[in-house]
Amino acid sequence: MKIYTIQPVSIYNQLICEGIFHSQPLLDPDSNSFLAASEDFKIPLAYGWICEKMMTKGMKRPGNDIFPTWAYVHWWGSKHSKPDLRSSQIRSWAKDSRMVLMTLEVPAEELLVFDYGFWIYCLSYSYIGTVKESEQFDRLCRKSGLSLWRDEPFPEPFHDELLNSWEMVFDLEKSRKLRRLKKDNHDIQATFWSLRKEYVVSAVEFGNGRKLKI
Repeated sequence: MKIYTIQPVSIYNQLICEGIFHSQPLLDPDSNSFLAASEDFKIPLAYGWICEKMMTKGMKRPGNDIFPTWAYVHWWGSKHSKPDLRSSQIRSWAKDSRMVLMTLEVPAEELLVFDYGFWIYCLSYSYIGTVKESEQFDRLCRKSGLSLWRDEPFPEPFHDELLNSWEMVFDLEKSRKLRRLKKDNHDIQATFWSLRKEYVVSAVEFGNGRKLKI
């Protein structure tokens, strides 16, 4: 499957030199990962959940300190799968450092594919569902004296119910309709454990206010 990942030039150089890269944000003191920088439970919980889903799919985790590498399947819908380096979003990522956009061909069985927009709900420990379903969940929480603004997970059964709602991210057709998106602008991402040199089809270096380097 063709996917696209944006990584610091240092990671690209490591990949070319060593032939493989594994993301280990908790072991890297210079990591700018959300996971490494997080001071509350929400982001580590979401990352742990997505790791469990990858393993449930049969994707063996190379080590307990290894976390997923992230990529786009569709950056901005089926007609704009590849990230546009002219966009303000992408340019802002690389305003202070050089980055590399890699086009990859990765076996489908090594990928966990899901809705990008709803992943934000996972990171914020939010319920995913229709307006009616979400409001019903909120009412039940408030009725039980639970604040929706949490600094710790909900007690059971609310925690499991919230995490079960996250399964929506894997149903691309249903999530697209729920977000009221057309296929042409449905953003889809993928995670995988091992970034390998042989997966790289092409690479473009950019950022830090300098011209593209191919």
